[in-house]
Amino acid sequence: MDSTSKSRVLGNLRQYYGSTIQSRADLRTSACCLTNISTQSHSASQLREALVRVHPHVQERFYGCGSPIPAVLEGLAVLDLGCGSGRDCYVLSQLVGPRGRVLGVDVSEEQIAVARSFLDWHAQQFGYANVEFKLGQMEDLAPLGIADASIDLVISNCVLNLSVDKDRVIQETFRVLKSGGQLYISDVFANRRIPQSLIQDPVLHGECLAGAWYREDFRRLLASVGCADVRMESQRPISIGDPDVEEKIGFATFMACTVYAFKLDLLEDRCEDYGQVARYRGTIPRHPHSFRLDENHEFPRGKWVPVCGNTADMLTATRFAPYFEVIGDKSTHHGLFSCTQSQELVRTAVEDTHIKDISLGSPDRGLEAFMDPAIHRGLFDKIMSIIDASSSGPSLKFLAGGTYDNSNHQTKGLFNEETFGPTLAVYVYPDAEWTSTLNGVDQARGGFAITDAVFAKD
Repeated sequence: MDSTSKSRVLGNLRQYYGSTIQSRADLRTSACCLTNISTQSHSASQLREALVRVHPHVQERFYGCGSPIPAVLEGLAVLDLGCGSGRDCYVLSQLVGPRGRVLGVDVSEEQIAVARSFLDWHAQQFGYANVEFKLGQMEDLAPLGIADASIDLVISNCVLNLSVDKDRVIQETFRVLKSGGQLYISDVFANRRIPQSLIQDPVLHGECLAGAWYREDFRRLLASVGCADVRMESQRPISIGDPDVEEKIGFATFMACTVYAFKLDLLEDRCEDYGQVARYRGTIPRHPHSFRLDENHEFPRGKWVPVCGNTADMLTATRFAPYFEVIGDKSTHHGLFSCTQSQELVRTAVEDTHIKDISLGSPDRGLEAFMDPAIHRGLFDKIMSIIDASSSGPSLKFLAGGTYDNSNHQTKGLFNEETFGPTLAVYVYPDAEWTSTLNGVDQARGGFAITDAVFAKD
């Protein structure tokens, strides 16, 4: 994108969030107004308590798609990219305490004005002043006086997707992070690359859809700055809702995801097994019984848990080190380590129900059979064309089958439409979406129209 186009898009954003949108009620979709604080790695009750102490006007003018606020924050230096009206900054102010500091950066003069207008009010509420807001671009933090390796934690709530220079944002983020520091964001992700031309649409871009991250591009971008391991903390589907917006961009599926990455030189691009184990001491405030590091890593207090080399480094070379014991080093390598949650949960479910006479997956490959695609896309298209050709002629008649469904998400096609008669629909989900898929099944009117769920035998 040339400089003229970038300036036009930036101007559109300033207008959209400065004057077009005055409150969450003005937003056209739910993409950037999923603002309930419910992150799973921090104590939800503590976050709710902190939010109650934030001025109502600040909350009303705030837009976000999650809660990028991790645990163990006391005394940290925190940077909020795209802070908006400052809601998350004022929540963080309470969690880092008087020894910590919080800096919010935003490109919107109107939003920064709202945030600054309540500095004194919140300082009086909290008993100390540790928040600062700066007007500027997150793609260039040096003019704002943010030095190299000066920040412990960088957060962002549904804003990085709005940048037209995402490479520069990530480069700047890792420039200002200290070694062992953390990037922790909630943002909008898509299941494919969105055509760049749609960024010129003020509504699609302002609603955090046209600039949504393609997950693999996000992973590749972080790898380019030396961050080899990106973790998923939580995810949930986004419903567009607006018919006009749906018509323009409904070809993609969107998720609100909270993800994190550490600035550690030690990390590898795959989870490797060195025979290491970790034990949670149970000493993180408000986490007396267990600690959930991310979607695939839960540590009960006092229990030794096998971990990959990357997880071991995350627990020993970051602010979490005082709260964990890790045994083992990287002197002996045992191959790849499976950090995926669904494999372990299925094994546990089978063991807990005392089912001993079934096997999951191919007999010669075990459970790993479920981690690969059920059918190659090219082969599916070939079979689909054969069915179409056979259905169109008078000389052939299907006695059974002869149909297909090209749905690629659980909210479409056979998964959310009631049918009469026996229908078997198979949804093949990415392993990282195990938890969100189960949550979708459990929720009332959660998008699935099913009678039973079935374990497949060999």
